[in-house]
Amino acid sequence: MSDHSALKFSLQMYVDKTSADDKFRWDKGDYCKLREFLDINWDDFLDVSNVTVDEMWEKFKMIMLDGMNSFIPRCNQQLKSSKKIISHLALN
Repeated sequence: MSDHSALKFSLQMYVDKTSADDKFRWDKGDYCKLREFLDINWDDFLDVSNVTVDEMWEKFKMIMLDGMNSFIPRCNQQLKSSKKIISHLALN
């Protein structure tokens, strides 16, 4: 007798609307300005003697996201109306 179990399920769902999130247009970014924006004294900014690694990561991420949002444009995609029924059957 096996100690593994097989699962069988089916799923049917109705999708009324889907939305596409804003996406960065990486090919349109102003990387010279982003590089200038990120040209800071990271040792002073992160201050390793007074904060944890998690706090340093959050500070770095905040600065990086600010730079990305400032110098890399986004494309805004419209909501797509898609009245589909999606059926899926999975066997394992």
